[in-house]
Amino acid sequence: KRNGQLGVILGIQSPSCIGQERERIRLLYKLGLRSLQLTYMERNFVGDGCLEPANQGLTHFGMQVVRECNRLGILIDCSHVGIRTTLDAVEHSATPIAISHTAMRALTDNPRCVTDEQVKAVADKGGVVGITTYAPFIRSDRQPTLDDYLGHFDHALELVGDDHVSF
Repeated sequence: KRNGQLGVILGIQSPSCIGQERERIRLLYKLGLRSLQLTYMERNFVGDGCLEPANQGLTHFGMQVVRECNRLGILIDCSHVGIRTTLDAVEHSATPIAISHTAMRALTDNPRCVTDEQVKAVADKGGVVGITTYAPFIRSDRQPTLDDYLGHFDHALELVGDDHVSF
């Protein structure tokens, strides 16, 4: 701000643009990519998204993608990612991961919301979970209130503490 500059963190919500070519991650990094979401709700070459009933986790290629992101310094984001894929990403990542925008499934039964197990795993590895204001994740039966939103924060904070929960 002092220098009149703007900082932007470039991220993508789906790695579909890399196909099955891990080398494309390096190109995206050179173009400014610093955050990569492993899936966008459905299965891809990397792993299962949150809507996949099989919940099979990371593929072998997905494990290679995680390693390449670690090597380059790209943040792994597990928003929209299946439960097993998140747990696999935590296990295979050498660095902390994030779930940048979600809510607590213990409070709202929505496949895009994360389980307590996911939150704890991310925090145990030093990562962070961001709580979103997106209404269907906060309440599924009516328009959410500020108290409903803060309830998701309270739940996450009770699980893992304030070092691992963000807006």
